[in-house]
Amino acid sequence: MAKDERGREVIAEGARHRITFAFTKNRHEPAREAWQALGQGTWTDSGAHNLNVDEQIDSYAALLELFRYYAEHSEGNRPKSMNGLGDGLFEFKFRRVRFAFYDTPGNGAYKKKYCYRTPETSPYSHSYTWMIPDLDEEIRLTNGFPKLTRQTEERYKRDASTCRREDVKHDQSALLDG
Repeated sequence: MAKDERGREVIAEGARHRITFAFTKNRHEPAREAWQALGQGTWTDSGAHNLNVDEQIDSYAALLELFRYYAEHSEGNRPKSMNGLGDGLFEFKFRRVRFAFYDTPGNGAYKKKYCYRTPETSPYSHSYTWMIPDLDEEIRLTNGFPKLTRQTEERYKRDASTCRREDVKHDQSALLDG
């Protein structure tokens, strides 16, 4: 994968968005680690051991296609490919694999956005992912997790929220240092 001007690995870049990995305060990248393991079929943490190797590799390929499509078109490429998690967090999804993310202009600013509740209230009612609002250019993956229950487990949302907070602080401190 290529790196951007700030040293972040770029997963996908298109006309509308760039998708990268978020950093924690110690420059750990939880989503990158899950992403690499998923692509190798070796993802075993956080309950992912329930996913067989073929399911992991198929999910990796489908998600990579989704990331590229979203970066170019600012919408998902199939029904139920994206969802809101609340608190300004969203997820890309394929089968039982999820990658949480948030959006940022990449300059240390951050403003929470929320999903549309009905297709009628969305300006994107024609889209498979009508519920996703207009997001900033930078899409930062915070963590990957398997969907093992009907609702996303709170611990995965907390991890995503913590990673977002630390990543935004990282951007802010980089601006002060630069």
